[in-house]
Amino acid sequence: MRKDWVEVELREILLKLENGKRPLGGVSGIADGVPSIGGEHLNSTGGFRFEKIKFVPKEFADAMNKGFIEEEDILIVKDGATTGKVSYVGKDFPFSYSVINEHVFKCKLYSIFNKKFVFYFLFGITGQKRILLNFKGSAQGGINTTFADNTKIPIAPLPEQRAIVSKIELLFSELDNAVSNLKQAKDKLEIFRQSVLKKAFEGELTKCVITNLPLSKFALLITKGSSPNWQGFDYISNQNELLFITSENVREGYLSLKKKKYLSLEFNKKQSRSILQKGDVLFNLVGASIGRAAIFNLDKIGNINQAVSIIRLDKTLNNNYLNYFLNSGIAKNEYMKNVVEVARANLSLQDVNCIEIPHCSILEQQEIVKEIETRFSVADKLVESIEESLLKAEALRQSILKKAFEGELLSKAELDVCRKKADWEPAGKLLERINANSGESGTGILVQSGTKSLLQNLLKFKVYFS
Repeated sequence: MRKDWVEVELREILLKLENGKRPLGGVSGIADGVPSIGGEHLNSTGGFRFEKIKFVPKEFADAMNKGFIEEEDILIVKDGATTGKVSYVGKDFPFSYSVINEHVFKCKLYSIFNKKFVFYFLFGITGQKRILLNFKGSAQGGINTTFADNTKIPIAPLPEQRAIVSKIELLFSELDNAVSNLKQAKDKLEIFRQSVLKKAFEGELTKCVITNLPLSKFALLITKGSSPNWQGFDYISNQNELLFITSENVREGYLSLKKKKYLSLEFNKKQSRSILQKGDVLFNLVGASIGRAAIFNLDKIGNINQAVSIIRLDKTLNNNYLNYFLNSGIAKNEYMKNVVEVARANLSLQDVNCIEIPHCSILEQQEIVKEIETRFSVADKLVESIEESLLKAEALRQSILKKAFEGELLSKAELDVCRKKADWEPAGKLLERINANSGESGTGILVQSGTKSLLQNLLKFKVYFS
């Protein structure tokens, strides 16, 4: 840290630190109430999300006498799994009258400071670590007001605060554009995949003749499993017993075993019809995951539950061919016509039997699968590259913040401009003026716009911060 910077406790620059109250008598769902902001409404990018906003009666909010949200406030989650998460109340905050609940701190700084300068520090890795050093209790513990006495904040001269904030936002803006472009490219790859599948099952990839026939014509078995509870079984932790596959394991084209479930082998004996065999096609029948298909290719003893069907094929239909087809938009448009809307949308086994399969010879099916996988492998590599770039983008964001608060983000020319400003003085002098005045001092700080050219792409970010 340079000599004209100082490091202070957060408490020294706070005009006010307070948390809200727990709503008495419960939370009102009426939209004409007062929005109550909790930790769940602070998002990971320093802003807010309001999908499940709660409201308190206006009379309750009026009587709180604290916790009112104002522009330029910094909000910090005070307890639970997201303790320390911070958000900044900007001009785009949608509520003119709102409050925080008992799970959130509101930090109001002396107006002479650049609020975003402090916010960006607390938002970065170093700031988050310093806040969480004050964490007390178990997993659902948190921080209390003493965190402000023990969380150190670097303070730069005022013109430099403004310039650093401007440059952070310039770089973040360009980084956001790069991330947006990457996500759009990823979305287009999914459209490309569906285009490949459409051409494949219309016979255009291999110029073969397609005949639509019901799936039942090629199936040795189409069945579904049963609920363990219905059969009197509980899940166990012994991974040497029975692997139990549910609809959440069946993804589009693959099995996800991040969440494994196991049952006693006795269940397998009782539900012999739903025992899995290697090569079975699994097809979801119920709920939000309806229509997802994958192939069971594990050397494990397994069964399925009632939300998944087994499709076991004869030698005239390739299981990879069927798997690709069931995950295609063509198939979904067809079988979704038969979905029954009850408590949860579902397909019956009869619906599965009747799915029209675009059939051709087994050799042609194999050729179609090969053509699909050749094209998909290219898309997979691009998606992998995009995912790596997205991870790097987040690392670059933190690198920007790290350099900013180590005093290394601004160039020598940019620092020279700051030092020529009329209000430039070492940060220590700024604090002396505040300490000399026990009340609020100064006027609001305006964040100046940057004038440097934006970095043009993610590669330039990588070079700049390497």
